[in-house]
Formats: sequence, structure tokens, C-alpha cells
Amino acid sequence: MQVKARGIMLHDDDGVPLASALMAIADSIVVTGNVVTAVDQCRKGHAPR
Repeated sequence: MQVKARGIMLHDDDGVPLASALMAIADSIVVTGNVVTAVDQCRKGHAPR
């Protein structure tokens, strides 16, 4: 089975990577994995609730 997958990258205004994640869609369900945040960027509100 093949599923659609995409990655996203969050970066600051200078292009420095802050966080990234991979997502796949299977049977109309989005599965998120490999979420990575730079250690010095944790708990700074980059992922609002």
C-alpha cells in the first residue's frame, strides 16, 4: 500500500531550522511522526495550542 506523505520545516527569519515533522495520510487518517525540535527552541511557543 502506498500512502501520501509530506514533511514540514519550521525556521526562523534567518532560515535557521527550529523544528520539523513528517506526516502520512492513510485511510483518511493523518499519522504524524518524527517530530523534532531544536533543543534550544523547546518551550518557546512555536506550536500554539
